[in-house]
Amino acid sequence: MTNKHLIMPQKQPSWCYKKADVYNLQNVQEELRTVLPRYDNGSISFSIIWKKQIQKSLPLTTKMLSDMNIIERWSHVILVKMQDDKWTPHIDWHDWREQCFSLNIPLQNVGGTFTAFYRAKIIEKRPEKSEHRKGTGETHRMVDPKTAEEICRVDADQPLWINTSIPHTPIVDHDKLRINACFRFNPELHDFFEDGTIP
Repeated sequence: MTNKHLIMPQKQPSWCYKKADVYNLQNVQEELRTVLPRYDNGSISFSIIWKKQIQKSLPLTTKMLSDMNIIERWSHVILVKMQDDKWTPHIDWHDWREQCFSLNIPLQNVGGTFTAFYRAKIIEKRPEKSEHRKGTGETHRMVDPKTAEEICRVDADQPLWINTSIPHTPIVDHDKLRINACFRFNPELHDFFEDGTIP
């Protein structure tokens, strides 16, 4: 790892999402659908699964991340489950320098759903623990819903890079269980996005 990878950007990225190039998407999705449920912690919304737990069971996914040159940065994947629920716009982490980007791979009932992004005032107070938010470590931050103004949305039924430091929320109008696999990275991928090398 070069020193470049340790330099943090001075300005928070302002883009909301970018489409991700996953050439073997259907095979990766099938592999993830087979493996990840074995590590589901049973929480209502989130199951954090660490790389060391699952990498050997995910050869196709590992190759995908290797081909993207980000396998060394991959830290964990979050199995995000949503059903009969409406989420308030939020950011995923209190510090965008540490946790900013998520590679979202749709797994189940994601068709016809969206990720919406907002301009809003972030509430800096650490949220209280909630059974509906198990797995987040209370590191996320909510926004004042009175200030939330939608600025864009994107069809969630495709691989996406999501800037989780922009207030966002899933938009789901059906009552089926919707599942995404959200890959996270440490150190963060700021340098890849800044120099345009992220696929």
